[in-house]
Amino acid sequence: MKLIKHLFFCIFLFTLFTSNSYCQSVTDESAFPENNKKRKSVGLVLSGGGAKGIAHVGVIKVLEENGIPIDYITGTSMGAIVGGFYAAGYTSGEIEGFIRDPDFQAWVSGQIDPDDEFYFGRQERGAEWINFNIELDSNYSVSWDPTIIKDASLNFAFSARLYKASYDANFNFDSLSIPFRCIGSDIFERKAVTIKEGQLERAIRASMAVPLVFKPVKVNDKYLYDGGVYNNLPVDVMKRDFNPDMVIVVNLGANDMLEEYPYDKDDEMVKGNVLRYIVMNNTYPEEDIDLSKDVYLGVPVDEYSAADFTPVDSLLTIGYDFTSTKIDEINKIYGEDQPRVKPKGSNFNELFNPKTKEISFVELSEDLSFNQRLFVRNIVKPNRRKKTSINELLGGYNMLISNNYFSDIDAYFYYDSLDLDPRLHIDVTPNKKLRVGVGGNIASRNIGQAYISGQFSIFTQSLNTFKMNAFAGAFYNSFSAELESMFAKQLPFSVSGEFILNRWNYANAQELIFEQKDKLNLLRRDNYAGLNACFATGRKSKLTAFGGYTFNEDKYEQILIITDSTSDQGIPVDLIGNEKLNGWLFGLKWESNTLNSKTFPTKGRYFKLSAKQILGHNKFNMTLTSAINQDWNRDWYTLQAQYEQYFPMKLFTLGIKGHAAYSNYTESITIPTSLANAMAYYPLLDSKSYFIDAFRSPRFLAGGLKIIRHLWSESFNIQLEGHAFHSTVKYERGDTPIFPVVVEKSFWDFSNMDYALAGSIVYESPIGPFSLSVNHYNVEDHNFMVLFNLGILLYNKKMMEE
Repeated sequence: MKLIKHLFFCIFLFTLFTSNSYCQSVTDESAFPENNKKRKSVGLVLSGGGAKGIAHVGVIKVLEENGIPIDYITGTSMGAIVGGFYAAGYTSGEIEGFIRDPDFQAWVSGQIDPDDEFYFGRQERGAEWINFNIELDSNYSVSWDPTIIKDASLNFAFSARLYKASYDANFNFDSLSIPFRCIGSDIFERKAVTIKEGQLERAIRASMAVPLVFKPVKVNDKYLYDGGVYNNLPVDVMKRDFNPDMVIVVNLGANDMLEEYPYDKDDEMVKGNVLRYIVMNNTYPEEDIDLSKDVYLGVPVDEYSAADFTPVDSLLTIGYDFTSTKIDEINKIYGEDQPRVKPKGSNFNELFNPKTKEISFVELSEDLSFNQRLFVRNIVKPNRRKKTSINELLGGYNMLISNNYFSDIDAYFYYDSLDLDPRLHIDVTPNKKLRVGVGGNIASRNIGQAYISGQFSIFTQSLNTFKMNAFAGAFYNSFSAELESMFAKQLPFSVSGEFILNRWNYANAQELIFEQKDKLNLLRRDNYAGLNACFATGRKSKLTAFGGYTFNEDKYEQILIITDSTSDQGIPVDLIGNEKLNGWLFGLKWESNTLNSKTFPTKGRYFKLSAKQILGHNKFNMTLTSAINQDWNRDWYTLQAQYEQYFPMKLFTLGIKGHAAYSNYTESITIPTSLANAMAYYPLLDSKSYFIDAFRSPRFLAGGLKIIRHLWSESFNIQLEGHAFHSTVKYERGDTPIFPVVVEKSFWDFSNMDYALAGSIVYESPIGPFSLSVNHYNVEDHNFMVLFNLGILLYNKKMMEE
C-alpha cells in the first residue's frame, strides 16, 4: 500500500484549473512589454514537484511586485501547468484563485466536482479498495488499463480554458502572451521531448502524465508521459530555444534527494519512494546555469507532500518569502538600472467565458454507430439546434462520465476550419468494458467482511450494464446482481432487474478485542427480486419506481426460563423457531444526493421521500413445549422522509440528520420478526450490525446533530454526534421474551425517548476511512462500545426498509 500511497502524489495534476469559481482580475494593469534592446530579457524555468508547485505562484508574485519581467517560460509537469497558464494570459492572482477553490480536493482525487456530478446514471462506490479496468475490443482482444486516475474531467477543464489561447497563437507557443516550452517524456525512445507547438492544453497534459497514474497523451504522433522522467528542470531548453540575458531557475525539492546510496538498511524507504525518484529527477544542472548572470532558487518545500494540496497558504507563503529573501540578488543580476514592468493585465474574459452561448456542435469519434452518437449527443447537448455554453456542456458531459463506462473518455475544444466556430470533440471507444473491484472491511468486532464487485458494459443504442457484488463474513453475507439498460432521451431513464440475497447472523457479531456483550441468536434472511424504472429529475436527483417479490425468513434459538405453576421454579426451555414473510411490494422513491462519503460524510446533502405497499403472507413455526404453526395474509404501507446535510462553519462543520416514518404495520408473532420488518433508524456507524429494539418502530421521528472538526487536513477529522429516537409504537418483551407486547402512546408523549452518542477520530485513507469510535446507546449491554474500523462498512439494501 505504500507504493499506492506514493503513486497518488501525481494526482496533483488533476486540478489547478478545473473548478467553477473564478478569481477577480489584477487591478494594476498594463500591457506586458515586448522584449527589445532597451532592457535585459528574462527567462523563467519552473520544475515539477506535485502539490509543491503551488510555491511557483508565490515566486511569480514576488517577481511581479518588483517589476522583474518574464519574457520566456519553460516548465515541466507542475511547472508546465503554472507556466503554461501564465504564458496563455492568466494572471498569478487568477491561478491562485483556481488553487484556492473549495472543490479543489475533489478534483485532485480524480473525482468529478460534487457540484457538477449527476446522481442519475452514477455507479455508487462499493466497499472496494482498488479497481481493475479491462476492455474487450471488437475482436475480443483483452487490454488492461493500469492507470489510477481517469482524466476525462481534467481534459475537458484544461481544454475549455486554453483552446482559445492556442487558436489565437496559431498553435505556435512563440506567439502566446509569453513564449513557452514544456517537456514531455517519450519512454519508448527514452528521451525528453520539447513541445513548442500544437494545442497548449495537450502539451501541458503530456508534461504532467505521470506513468501508471495517467495514460500517455499523444502529441505529434508521439505518446508522451510526464516530463520529469528525463528533464524535470529544463534550463537547457530555455537557453537553447530562447537564450535570454538572464535565467531565473525555480527548483522544488532541490534538497529532496538522497545524500547517500540506500543500502540494505534503507529497504523500506526505497520501496515507498521508487516512483518518486523515477519521475522527480531533481538534479542541479550545473553545466547550464551561470551564476554570474542567472539566479537559482532552490525553494525549501522538501517537508511537504507532493500529493497534499491542502496547505495552500503555507506553500504560497514559502514560495513568496523565499523569493523575497533572494530579491536583492535577483535585482543585482537583472541590473538596478534596468527598466521595471508592471504585472501583466488580465485576459480572463477573452480566454474563458463559460456562460457565453457560442458552441453549436458536438463532434464524436468516427467509430461510433449512428445510435451511439445519438446517445452521447442526447446526454451532452440535447438541443442540437441551439448554441450552448461551456457550463451547459459541462453539465451534460459530467452526466456522461458519472457512469463508469464513460469515465476515461477524451474531450477537447477546437475551432472548425470552415466556419471558425468553436466545437467540442469527444472520443469514445465503444469497447465492451469489465470493471472488477476488490476490498472489504476490517473491524474490532466480528463484522469484518471481504468484498468483490464486477461490472460488465456493452454500448449499443443504449448502455447495457450487468453489475454484481458479493460480501463474505461471519456476521454478514450477501450477493446482488442487476442488469440495467440506460436510455438517453429527452428525459434520460433506465430500466433494470435486480436480485438480492442478504444473510445477517447476529449471533456472530461478537467482540474480538473488548468485553463480550450478550448476543442474539438470530439468523435473518432478506431476499428480493424485482424491476426498477429510474428517471433523471435534475442534476442531483432521480425518481425510481420499483416492484418485486420479497421472501424473508427469521430463524432463532433461545433459552427461555419458564416458571412451573406447581413448583414455582424456573425451568430452562430451548425455543427453536422460524418465521417467513413472502409477498409482493411496490413503491416509489425520490432521492437527491451530493454527500461526499457513504460512512463519514462531511459535505453535501441527502434527501429522500419514499412510499411503499407490501402484500405479504406470513408463516410461523415454533417448538416450545409443543409445535405451533400459523399462517396468514398481511398487507401494509410505509411512508418515509430522510434528510442529511452538512453546513461549513468558521471553526467546524455542523451536520443535521432527520428521519420520519409512518406505517399501518402491525406486529408479527415474535419480537425479532416484528422488529425486522418494521422501519429502522441507524444513528451510528455500527448500528446496522446490532439488532437493537429501541431504534425500530412502524411510526417514529428521529434525528441527530454532528460536529466535525478538521485537524491537520480535510482527510483527518474528529466527529461528535448525538441522536434521539421518538416513537409512538414500541414492541417490548413481556414475561415470555420472544413474544411482543405492543405499547402505544401519544406523539406528544416524549417520555422514554431513546438516544445514541458517539465520538470518532476519522482518517480518510485511499482505501476508505480508518476510524476509532466510542459509542453509547441507552440500551442494556450497549452502554459503552468501542469500534476500530478500516474500510467502508457497507451492506446491500434491505427492501423492507427502502
